[in-house]
Amino acid sequence: MNRSAFDPGVNETSGDLIDLVESLNVPLQRLSEIAATANERYDVYPLVIGKKKRWIEAPRDKLKQLQRRLLDSVFYRLVPHESAHGFVRGRSIVSNA
Repeated sequence: MNRSAFDPGVNETSGDLIDLVESLNVPLQRLSEIAATANERYDVYPLVIGKKKRWIEAPRDKLKQLQRRLLDSVFYRLVPHESAHGFVRGRSIVSNA
């Protein structure tokens, strides 16, 4: 059985996971709970424009706050690959052409 590092039954001492917990300032048990109930933490509703309908899955406030912390403390610190142009400061679809 493959168990997640967020599974409370796993004795995880990985430095990466500890660093993540510390940078998010969220206890590991809380992250485990959020991961286990992630599908329940979205509001899902249709957006109708003309005759077309698409479904919006918007994170609820607590999940959105955690996602923002993750973005700010982890993902914005990563250096994008040199060929990445989307959502990279100073690059655009024009610089990719």
